Amino acid sequence: MEGQLEDKRETEESCLQCVPDQTEGQGAREERRERQKDTGLFSSRIGVVPWSLKDVIIASVLLFAVGVGGSLGLEITLVRTGLVADRTLAAVLGSMLFPIALLGGTWVFGAVRHKASLDILGFRRTSLTSVTWLPFVALSIGLSTTAVYALLAHWLEIDFLVPDQGLEEIAALDSLAVLPTFAIIGLLAPFAEEVFFRGFLLAALASVIGGLRGAVASSAIFSVVHLNVSTLLPIFVMGMLLAWLYLRTGSIWPSIVAHAAQNLIALTVLELPIEAPAAYFPA
Repeated sequence: MEGQLEDKRETEESCLQCVPDQTEGQGAREERRERQKDTGLFSSRIGVVPWSLKDVIIASVLLFAVGVGGSLGLEITLVRTGLVADRTLAAVLGSMLFPIALLGGTWVFGAVRHKASLDILGFRRTSLTSVTWLPFVALSIGLSTTAVYALLAHWLEIDFLVPDQGLEEIAALDSLAVLPTFAIIGLLAPFAEEVFFRGFLLAALASVIGGLRGAVASSAIFSVVHLNVSTLLPIFVMGMLLAWLYLRTGSIWPSIVAHAAQNLIALTVLELPIEAPAAYFPA
């Protein structure tokens, strides 16, 4: 009888030793969720995503290589074949391959590879306020910050920090080029960049390091990728605002609206028959 009781105690102790292994996995998942529950402005509502930072890194290397190479290749092809005489228009048309690559890669490495729906990338329904008032607030803060930054750079005579994106060449395009320019720079590029930088990159970072630090890291990358020293700070600030929109609403649509509105405003200013600082609108 005593032997049976001893065996029973040993069995119970063995089972108890198994419990931590089971709760450890659950605890790790809970810890991952808690990282997203930052307090304050950057508390996350996007949930835990199935892809990892490794997926994002691999996708980024492939996408930027394919996107940049494809864009340059298409531009050169359009010019050398005589299909497009204007090199600026050829560059605009060629640039559409970059956002297409971003969208394709995000879909493959995010949704397809992990057998997830597009909801996980932020394509969720949201309120009317989230796609109107909140983007307006973010856009107003972003443009105001850029204006103050530009004025300070002028006042301090730091020429290399004065926002300049070379948009004058686009302004010189003829009227037939306006439609593809608005479609690519004003709509396609913001849509693709938000899906990749917010829906894919920010979501992965927020799952690991939390909403605030994820927003800072993704915004820094977003700014550097534009390869323009004069707009590093304005684009970083705008990236933080776009990240805030996504984290706050859990939907990618508000950030797409704000980003597209900013680019469309910049392009519209270029078409106005007045001398306006379109370069102050970091596209």
